[in-house]
Amino acid sequence: MRKIFLILALVAAMVIAVVIVKFQPTARAGAAYAAKALCSGVFVSGLDPERVAAEEYESLDAAFGYLSRRVDVEEQLVETSLLGLGQARAEFNPQTGCTLVHDADVRPASSIQFRRPPIQRQLNVRHGEAWRYDDALDFAFTDVEGNLPITTRAVVIIKDGSVIAQRYAEGIGPTTPLKGWSMNKTITGLVIGTMVDAGQLDLNAPAPIEAWQGETDPRSAITLKHLMHMSSGLGFDEDYADMNSDVVQMLFQAPSASGIAVKSGLAHEPGTHWSYSSGTSNILAAIAGDVAERQGQSITDYMWKNLLGPAGVTTAFLETDQGGDFVGSSYGYMGAHDWGRLGLVMLRGGVGENSQRIVSQEWIDFMVMPNGLSNGVYGGQTWLNAGAATGSEWSYSGVPADMYYFSGHDGQFVVIIPSENMVVVRLGESIYQNTNKHLGELLRKILEVKP
Repeated sequence: MRKIFLILALVAAMVIAVVIVKFQPTARAGAAYAAKALCSGVFVSGLDPERVAAEEYESLDAAFGYLSRRVDVEEQLVETSLLGLGQARAEFNPQTGCTLVHDADVRPASSIQFRRPPIQRQLNVRHGEAWRYDDALDFAFTDVEGNLPITTRAVVIIKDGSVIAQRYAEGIGPTTPLKGWSMNKTITGLVIGTMVDAGQLDLNAPAPIEAWQGETDPRSAITLKHLMHMSSGLGFDEDYADMNSDVVQMLFQAPSASGIAVKSGLAHEPGTHWSYSSGTSNILAAIAGDVAERQGQSITDYMWKNLLGPAGVTTAFLETDQGGDFVGSSYGYMGAHDWGRLGLVMLRGGVGENSQRIVSQEWIDFMVMPNGLSNGVYGGQTWLNAGAATGSEWSYSGVPADMYYFSGHDGQFVVIIPSENMVVVRLGESIYQNTNKHLGELLRKILEVKP
């Protein structure tokens, strides 16, 4: 009998070990996801922790029901644990926002000289037309997917440079900093543009990544243009369902946001294949950080001086990895009006507030020109609707083909429609698959309103 108990105990131990090995990557990524969401939601957006949990991660997976958390308001940090198998810590910096801390002995880099503007500025509002967009705004804030919440937080409609209609969820306003997720890729593209225009980077030259410059390294053929177009050929794995994938490790487990992508080998010859890659954007952000550093600035200081300030932005938090590089694929927050301001910079051909030139018209033209490999849906770190004529699944029927847009996970959008002289901002949480369907219907309802 004792032998049977020993065998059963051994089998049970083996089963537990297998479960731990298989679940641990999920637990680590889940704990990190929750820590980052809570830290930014509470300390950047100013939201209640329970609201952040309910809207941003508890609906994703039943496993989050086993998450324990500690939100330390005095120390401005968050610690999480998922069944003891995955722990994470995120810390708030009043200048840059929240950073996941992977090595407790290494403090997040903080050489920031910038001090946040004391006054948060809203865009000009043109009164008298908002009621005409009630149907569109009602739709934006209605759960149209049954039991899966949309949780829209903000919609702003800007025409001829002024806000003509807007609506916000309870506790949210025009200057509440809200996440952009992959909308930050377009910001990264604009930052690279300021450096190309200034002659600090060459679009057609090999990307200045030291690790790729060996004589026999085929990655030495990757140019800055390839990175902007996401046609580098790097075999970066953008699979969010795989907890061991490159993108999950990059965002939630790696101290350096660009490090994993830089180590990727080639899967295709550079310039021959389009593959959406958050790793590519973080390589660009790291390149921009190196250029700024050579000028004696942090990337945060550079972006405020050369992009955000001239655009009139006052609410942005440009979140960094532990080494101080902007996580240009995903981690920037700002108020809905400021997201709109960046849309206006694009619409105006690179011009910010008070007619300040930020990037050249030529650079904007490059960002919104199809890259030739994506069936008309992608340019330079910017999504396009030029693929509408081909019926691409990433395009929007009934919406002008000249539309282009910033796009982020869970339904973050800044849409620019030049033929309508219009910018539309939609921010929130959409825990369902077809965010494109929802955006398309929203845009069609907006465009139905005629003068």
